[in-house]
Amino acid sequence: MTAVKERTSKPRKETAGKGPLPRRRWANWQLCVPMLAINLLAYSNSFKTGWHFDDGPNVFGNPDVQIFDLSWSSLARAASSSPGGKRPVSYLSFALNYYLFGEDAFSFHVVNFLIHGLNTFFVFKILSKLFAIASRDGESARVLSAVTTALWSLNPLQTQAVIYVVQRMMLLSCLFSLLSFYFFMQWRSAGRGKWYPALSLFSWLLAIGSKENAFLLPLTFVAYEWLFTDRRLLRPRNLASGLAVFLCLAGFIVKRYDLVKRIEVDYSQREFTMTERLLTQPRVVTFHLSQLAAPLPSRLALRHEVEKSVSLTTPPTTMLSILFLGALFSVGWLVRRKEPLICFGMMWFFLNLVVESSFLPLELIYEHRVYLPSVGLFLALGRSAEVALARWLPLPSTSLVYCFALLIACSCSLAFVRNQAWQDEVSLWADNVGKYPSSFRAWNNLGTAYAKSGRTSDAEQAFRKALETAPQYPPARVNLAVLLKDQGRLADAHSLIEDFRETQIGTFSAEVYYNMGAIFASKGVMDQAFFHYVQAVNRLPNYAEAHFNLALLYRRAGKKPEAKQSFQRFLEHWRGPSDSPFVAEAKISISELDGRRIFF
Repeated sequence: MTAVKERTSKPRKETAGKGPLPRRRWANWQLCVPMLAINLLAYSNSFKTGWHFDDGPNVFGNPDVQIFDLSWSSLARAASSSPGGKRPVSYLSFALNYYLFGEDAFSFHVVNFLIHGLNTFFVFKILSKLFAIASRDGESARVLSAVTTALWSLNPLQTQAVIYVVQRMMLLSCLFSLLSFYFFMQWRSAGRGKWYPALSLFSWLLAIGSKENAFLLPLTFVAYEWLFTDRRLLRPRNLASGLAVFLCLAGFIVKRYDLVKRIEVDYSQREFTMTERLLTQPRVVTFHLSQLAAPLPSRLALRHEVEKSVSLTTPPTTMLSILFLGALFSVGWLVRRKEPLICFGMMWFFLNLVVESSFLPLELIYEHRVYLPSVGLFLALGRSAEVALARWLPLPSTSLVYCFALLIACSCSLAFVRNQAWQDEVSLWADNVGKYPSSFRAWNNLGTAYAKSGRTSDAEQAFRKALETAPQYPPARVNLAVLLKDQGRLADAHSLIEDFRETQIGTFSAEVYYNMGAIFASKGVMDQAFFHYVQAVNRLPNYAEAHFNLALLYRRAGKKPEAKQSFQRFLEHWRGPSDSPFVAEAKISISELDGRRIFF
């Protein structure tokens, strides 16, 4: 294989003091070890935090990943788990974590941090290579890449991706995306290693298997090929072959998962349309840019409340955000010849945001989505700072060291402070409602956290606060009704859901239907209990608990065939302990309904 020459000017002979940073020989470990150590300091208060929000259905409450052996059936069951989507690599990671260390959240947080550390290392390796393309001082480029990587990894906006256990999906997707791009760079810049293309492709597939946001990563390869190499891969024949493979994979995914229908169904359950989401995303991206620039803990939250855009002028910031992002991208495009690194950084940022910031029916905003895209932004900022310091703002090397050390120390401190909010569910949602006091979702989640910790009076107040803001919000109304039922206040609980119907605020989930069925059953309103349990299993066919309660109602009503079938479905879908009393009761009931007796 012939070597591929990069389209860069011939490096000049290095001389002491020519770079913007103090020049000396640094080994990789001398740059990486302090960088990882300060990350450890920033996240040192995060390892004892508990489970949060979506961690339940995806990890600690997901029986599919709670494996006790490494048999093929156990691993296959974990890989096929899909509460958060078809992400076999991520769910296998959770399963192995559980197998080795159990359900203690501490080990999951440690593994998340270790993956973040690997991401930090590979960002450093990639930026070192990229900065070396444009720099006249190789050592200065490596030090600048270390500083830039440290600021990226310590930015408080990244804490959601690291501490939120379920976002190991994002961490793994980022890790394999970085690996894929690194192997591609090695192949195209060095022209050696026949395994690099295969390793790059394999890493990309692992990235997609971790989270689907990596699907458009090849566009980043195209940008690198166009800006930094001889563009051999962009010749019509090669481009057509690559495009054909990409389209075949895309077609397979669309057909295999019936994405068109799934998108239609998901939007029917959202409070916004596809057009409204597309119009809102420029404001969301602009907000994330402002968070990266000023990552104060007061501006960070697990769940932000964003006003949806209904037109280009409503709200007015919609058009302003579009113009701002257009101007930002245009600047990168205009400097592509003189400063290709800045252009590439801008392209990296926008291209890696496309999947989660476009037409897909996802929630409008989450901070962890900028974890991988922000690598490109910090690359562009690092190169811009290097140019500014070299051309327009020459500062003594000692002053630069102090400035960068202060920036890194500030980022570390802010990340540490932000991590305090993640200590438990109560502290996390209390932090959220403090920033969004009119968020009925945040109040509902705070009420749920209070209820789990036994603070029933605080939970009731939080649920009522949610209903003050949105009286027809299903989870808050039903959660309050369940809380009242558990306190023996059946009349109050029944009155909350007696004439309750689905609204535009949100359709009922299977869990909401299940809880409503339980309340009606407690009140003795059996027809309504039947109806809601049936709706629960229609929404979620593998809802074992709903099948069990439905079977009890059928048995009570004397409908033996229906009761037997529901008990059988309960046993089929049950993923809890095999010695559970519910399992024993189901087996006994099936035997009795068959006219037989069973002995244990």
